[in-house]
Amino acid sequence: MNGSLLLRRLWADSFKKALTCYRPSCYGIQVFGFHCGANVSKYSTSERKVSLTKVGEILQQNIAAKGAITVAEFMKECLQHPFYGYYMKETVLGRQGDFVTAPEISQTFGEMVGLWFVSLAEERYSSFTKPFRLVELGPGIGTLMNDMLRTMAQFPWFYRHITVHLVETSPALMKQQQLTLTRYKQKGVNLFWHRNIDEVPSDGSFFIIAQEFFDALPIHQFVWKENGWQEKLIDIETRQEEPFHFRYVLSGGSTTASRVFLDFLGYHRNERGDIEDSVMRDGVELSPQSLSIVQSITTRLTQSSGAFLVIDYGANQHINDSLRAIRSHEFVPVLREPGEADLSADVNFLSLRKAYEQTPALKKSQGNSFRPICLGPISQRQFLLSMGIEYRVVQLVLSSKTDEEAADIHKGYKRLVSHGDGMGNVYKCFCIVSPDFGIPVGFSK
Repeated sequence: MNGSLLLRRLWADSFKKALTCYRPSCYGIQVFGFHCGANVSKYSTSERKVSLTKVGEILQQNIAAKGAITVAEFMKECLQHPFYGYYMKETVLGRQGDFVTAPEISQTFGEMVGLWFVSLAEERYSSFTKPFRLVELGPGIGTLMNDMLRTMAQFPWFYRHITVHLVETSPALMKQQQLTLTRYKQKGVNLFWHRNIDEVPSDGSFFIIAQEFFDALPIHQFVWKENGWQEKLIDIETRQEEPFHFRYVLSGGSTTASRVFLDFLGYHRNERGDIEDSVMRDGVELSPQSLSIVQSITTRLTQSSGAFLVIDYGANQHINDSLRAIRSHEFVPVLREPGEADLSADVNFLSLRKAYEQTPALKKSQGNSFRPICLGPISQRQFLLSMGIEYRVVQLVLSSKTDEEAADIHKGYKRLVSHGDGMGNVYKCFCIVSPDFGIPVGFSK
């Protein structure tokens, strides 16, 4: 049974009954304090110097010891410092935190993701002989995995093969995930936590989900000047009239990152020594860690079977300046209080595909090459509608106890699939899947 037939079967009952501050997009948001190296603050010089945070103190010590640091180093320290990093805090997600993500907006999001994996495995479940590994990268507070497992439990043939693996670096978030998912452990589902995906056992099939994961990985930013690519760096702000303790500067020449990673993506000068792509003239940002993860997962799917689904905000093109900070559901300056706000950047899906393409294929005995299929990106709206989210929403509305509850359900649905600058269009879905699973629902080759 193909994915479409399965979905029609899944929603048959629903048809009978239903006949009668995530992280927002910041396209257009300017980076504070960076104007071609001038480092002019957008804030009034009469504003007092902000307090220096714990992460800020550590950053100043690092910069004083070795000089200006990359944007990637700044992001990593701010988000992942083992004691003071932003993701080490108890409450960062949800309405009481600094931002909400799609799983917190509506339970239907996780249900659709769960059904997507079920629809892929429906034809192959009888051949499962090894543990079927369901992996989530950056599970947040466990909401998405909770909704996925609740949905998958409706399909015993699939559910009984699952072992769940959550890749998390934050002890605080891990604790919340354990609380959220404890009932599944009590039901006999094996749950495992890992600090990186390499710790996940390599046997069996893999279904991997990364929802709002890549946007938080450290990025490097590069600017094109007459003498070639220069890297944007972060230095100590020594001017007392400026309210922040840090400022942007340029490297003055090429750096190791610019030479290695821009070459990987094929960002070369032409014979005249110029850059032809007008988008790249404005600068380029990329995440080496993202490229490494995609290649690692592609290798796994080359050697085994399964699927990798990415849902995140970004674009299938070069991105030049999208780093932003969010605190209490509002944008704040990136350099204001390091470690006290969430930092994220648009995902460059073009670079993810490039990483996939440069992963070696597996040579079979007949001399043929084996490689997973890479599909997308498509809009979140297209993905969710193809999975039948509107029918599930009608089902939930009809079973709601109050008009207010019904209105909240519909509001969440509209937010997930909204057009224009809304989540439905800004968020994209991208997947890498073993060819034996065929083309997944919602995607086309």
